[in-house]
Amino acid sequence: MKNNWNILMTNPRLTNILPPKCMFSYRRDHTLGSYLNLHKRGRHKNVGGIQRTLSGVELRGCFPCGHCSFCVHVKKSKEFSSKNVSRIFDIRCFGTCGTSWGIYLVTCSCFAFYIGQTSRLFRIRMSEHLSDVRNKHCSSALYKHVLTHTNAKFHFQIIDVIRGDYNDKSGWHDLLHHKEKAWIIRLGGLFHPGLNEHL
Repeated sequence: MKNNWNILMTNPRLTNILPPKCMFSYRRDHTLGSYLNLHKRGRHKNVGGIQRTLSGVELRGCFPCGHCSFCVHVKKSKEFSSKNVSRIFDIRCFGTCGTSWGIYLVTCSCFAFYIGQTSRLFRIRMSEHLSDVRNKHCSSALYKHVLTHTNAKFHFQIIDVIRGDYNDKSGWHDLLHHKEKAWIIRLGGLFHPGLNEHL
């Protein structure tokens, strides 16, 4: 096209429409690999903690996003439990490292656990927890646990997400706080080996 641009400019009708110099951008067409990669990631739409594939199937569970350095700390799962309760809970929402407005569960390799909440991206909250452990912040529940259990390895799960209209978030902080309290009580987070110190 660039090589023959001067031919197009000889036409009087086109000279009135086209600029003297034109820029072109090329888009690579989909390959078999790109289609498979889209299928692997689910090719989905996320609305208020609900994840649906393009065919309309609702996805539930906690998954790594596949695009950040914190994915290695996320436990891919569709259920969760704690050492203090005999029940296994299903994850009834869809959560990844990029999820916000959610309740999360941090579990150590020794079965100690911590329940928290975040209105920001889950990966940001994970990075803060891991940074607290690295920088030895005495107020951090995870760092206090590391002092008594030196081989601690943590994995993170989103267990609940606020569903609703993301354009109207009035009252969401109160709802998030209420959900966090409810999960701390349900999972026995105030009792050993739970690491939550208060509601």
